[in-house]
Amino acid sequence: MAVSQQNICNIPNKLGLFIIFFMLTFVIINDL
Repeated sequence: MAVSQQNICNIPNKLGLFIIFFMLTFVIINDL
């Protein structure tokens, strides 16, 4: 149960970091 809870919490965190990174690169490309 604890392991599955960690996995459920881990996936959104990685997805959120990926979205933030993608948005930052998108803003940088738009500024150029």
